Amino acid sequence: MRICGGGLIFIYGYNMISAVLRGVGDSIRPFLFIAVSAITNILLDLLFVAVFRWGVTGAAVATVLSQTIAFLLAAYVLYTNRSVFGFDFKLCSLRIDPVVAKVLVKLGIPFAIRFAAINVSMLFVTGLINTLGVATSAAFGIGLRLDELANKISQGVMMAVSTIVGQNIGAGRIDRIRRSVYYAWMISGGFFLILGAAQLLFPRQLFGIFTDDPAVLELAPVIVSAMILHYPALLIMKGTNGFVQGIGNAIFGLVIALLDGFVFRIFFSWFFGIWCGMGLFGMILGYALATYSTALPSLFYFLFIPWYKRKTVI
Repeated sequence: MRICGGGLIFIYGYNMISAVLRGVGDSIRPFLFIAVSAITNILLDLLFVAVFRWGVTGAAVATVLSQTIAFLLAAYVLYTNRSVFGFDFKLCSLRIDPVVAKVLVKLGIPFAIRFAAINVSMLFVTGLINTLGVATSAAFGIGLRLDELANKISQGVMMAVSTIVGQNIGAGRIDRIRRSVYYAWMISGGFFLILGAAQLLFPRQLFGIFTDDPAVLELAPVIVSAMILHYPALLIMKGTNGFVQGIGNAIFGLVIALLDGFVFRIFFSWFFGIWCGMGLFGMILGYALATYSTALPSLFYFLFIPWYKRKTVI
């Protein structure tokens, strides 16, 4: 915690610079930075953990160093293109612009609370599942890693939608905004279909990548059968969440995230798992069904509310 916490500044720095690059339509270089960082992380893990025998400390150091490399690469690109971005790296230029700061606070705080709400609710769900034993906890952790794989791949589509929507709402091209969401649904649908089918057909084999514990592998079908039930909702969200973020309606995004995180995700996991006596399957079922509390309102907003009449944030 201390080592990774100390490296948070590099994560923030990288994310800020990458957001600038993505905002002007450059998604290639942020991808390359992360690719280099990921490869470096693997190599340093092998060196620090397997060779130097530093254990979990080595894994944490490897993570921070690889994140630092991503930040330095991003900062270098920003510096070499400082004339394009109007960022001269002079100390006198590092001052607060009241207009921009107000917009960043208006958009940033609700979105920050929104993402935090989901993660806080996951602490409760994970704690609930941990009461069922070590094997169950390990199996749920693997299930989350597989779920995260599908989520992270499609999240790139969501970020692209956010950029495209932001650019085109400023240009008044409502038709392009709608098309970007439709395309996001199609692309994400392909990802979730392939990965969902793989998990349903080969649950034990996929879990076997992480462990050979028979008790954990035995739980693989149970976890997968419940977890993939939220894939249709995730599919919808990859288009609509990027859309909501792109048009700058942070308050709407905050409200539905709070409903998802603090109301439905926690309540459903407890209700199905404990109250209904469904155990592990019920807890993960609640986790999965809570996703629809975000997906369906966002879908309704996109399809039926005249969002195109909103004023732009700036």
